[in-house]
Amino acid sequence: MGFTIYLSVLIRRQDLLPEAKPQDYYWTMRYLMNQRDALIKASTKLLQQFHDQIQNVYSSYKEFFHEVECPTALAFYEWYPSPEYLQNVTNEELAEFLRVPSHNTCSTKRANEILDLVEKDAIKVRDYQYARDRVIQSIVRTLRFQNEEIKRIEEIEAEMLKELNYQLETIPGVNTVTASALVAQIGDIKRYKSVD
Repeated sequence: MGFTIYLSVLIRRQDLLPEAKPQDYYWTMRYLMNQRDALIKASTKLLQQFHDQIQNVYSSYKEFFHEVECPTALAFYEWYPSPEYLQNVTNEELAEFLRVPSHNTCSTKRANEILDLVEKDAIKVRDYQYARDRVIQSIVRTLRFQNEEIKRIEEIEAEMLKELNYQLETIPGVNTVTASALVAQIGDIKRYKSVD
């Protein structure tokens, strides 16, 4: 009988009860972490495909840029997916193109080096190169999208970490990504009775 009265009161007064949010924060952090991990995994696989495609058209591609997936390199390969696109492009034209994605860090010297390497490699144009070029351009666009999504997720994780005020990032070697992973895996630290 006591339980029935209690239940009756709960039903009639449910508007006064706090909204149930069982570990929503930590569930969300885990979801963000899983999504970021999935994007990293997909990006890594796609980057391997990108290397496979690029080396077929630019055998010295590793000497072009410090990283094949940096914004300048991605812009270059999207615009010039094969050496055919560089025909009649002058050193200064290429340098001018590279200055935009590199924020003026690529010089005419870098453009000269790239054009010299391309000329030295002299790779023969393959059949259906136009289709291969489209594959490279598609990979570039996908890599760029995935990188932007990873950055957005990390920004959300940073915003959410501020709510806890744990200041985990003050620990040497712990950045936003590591701190988010710790919070996502451990959950509410207050559920532990002691520091032990």
